[in-house]
Amino acid sequence: MLEAEENFNNISVADHNIENILKYVFEATAASTGEEFFTALVRSLSLALDVPYAVATELSDGKLHSLAFWQNGKLESMNCYDPEPTPCKAALQEGSYFCARNIQQFFPKSKALASLDAESYYGVALKDADGKSIGVLYVVGCKPMFHPTILEGIIQLFAIRASAELQQKRSRQSIQYLSEENARLYSLEKDKSRQLAETIEHLQRTQLQLVQHEKMSALGNLVAGIAHEINNPVCFVSGNLEPCQNYLNDLFTLINLYQQKFPNPGAEIQEKIAAIDLEYLWKDLPKLLNSMMLGVDRILSISNSLRNFSRSDNEYKVPFNVHEGLDSTILILRHRLKANKAQSNIEVITDYGNIPLIECFPGQLNQVFMNLLANAIESLEDLHQGRGLQKITANPYRITISTTLLDDQHIRIRIADNGVGMTEEIKKRIFDYLFTTKPVGRGIGLGLAIARQIILEKHGGTIEVNSVLGQGTEFDIILPVKA
Repeated sequence: MLEAEENFNNISVADHNIENILKYVFEATAASTGEEFFTALVRSLSLALDVPYAVATELSDGKLHSLAFWQNGKLESMNCYDPEPTPCKAALQEGSYFCARNIQQFFPKSKALASLDAESYYGVALKDADGKSIGVLYVVGCKPMFHPTILEGIIQLFAIRASAELQQKRSRQSIQYLSEENARLYSLEKDKSRQLAETIEHLQRTQLQLVQHEKMSALGNLVAGIAHEINNPVCFVSGNLEPCQNYLNDLFTLINLYQQKFPNPGAEIQEKIAAIDLEYLWKDLPKLLNSMMLGVDRILSISNSLRNFSRSDNEYKVPFNVHEGLDSTILILRHRLKANKAQSNIEVITDYGNIPLIECFPGQLNQVFMNLLANAIESLEDLHQGRGLQKITANPYRITISTTLLDDQHIRIRIADNGVGMTEEIKKRIFDYLFTTKPVGRGIGLGLAIARQIILEKHGGTIEVNSVLGQGTEFDIILPVKA
């Protein structure tokens, strides 16, 4: 978070640089979940939008309860309040509400606005899967707000992620309630233990699958939104670069013609030619334009990869390029592969074979790839603890992904890392629901269990794990080509 703030010193809403603002807020919140996410979100929104107050709230029993309240550079507490006399009521009803100035005149009964010396407000309702308002994400300024389009784009986009996190929070509470209730029933009905155990397992699987589905759906929406926001201005730039190059060629042709017709233009023009170094400009300008075109092509390629990852599944299987799915997932996780204070750089080696398109549910397979690659990264992060530079240099962190065609009917995907590995006991339970070796807050034993279900039950494939403690882990997936 501190590193992201240092990279953001010269960025503000007034710069109209929505990509940089989105990138900053996204990076500041990408690694956070639960309460930490809401704190990171309001903190980064306050800094990015240059407002003193940023608030995330949850609607419960007709009142708004604070999830995180950022006030003048620090996290503060806030009592629950009735949204009726505040602009939050309008945001809940209309989906969003913006007031550029004189907000207190429109809501004179709001003591909160008066205590904050509020001048402007922008709020977006947080929605559940049914479109029902479940909270409000809003910012308050002590001076007029400008650039409503930029504000709307930024806050609306991250309201999607905030909504998903809030739904996950409620889902976790529901899971906890169900677990406690099931435990109570179990103690009262010992003679029906077998039937009750099956009910508990079914409820846990259903609830956990809902949580994972919501999380991946939220990630897909966020990624698709960012890709859309990036794509619009980049397409505008891309569409103007080619005419710009043509205009430049015309100007150079005209200059060349002038030089041929008037080889001695006079002292004043000669001095200007020398001052601007016309010969250098002649050579360098086309290179600059070519470099810009390459950059635009790269951004468009990234945007396409993001959209590919976030694609929604149909009710039936469709042809899918596995390599595109893997590459898109690597792109989403790229920020976790780079060296930082907590780890060294992780190299991803891809050894793709000549495999055909397969009939599958692409979104579900992308979810499997995400879970397996995220686990590999976490294994290498764990290995980094207490490891010296000499050992890291001798055995750099690597994730290897390979694909092969076994026969005309099946493909094989291998995802391997040289991380900490696992014991035989852990290998036997690695695909069990709720089994995890991670500390609290890093996992609930869901990802690999759902990955196995997707491969086996949804696609008729197989997934196996091979691992040696201290040497690394490999997941071996076999999938049919045809449904």
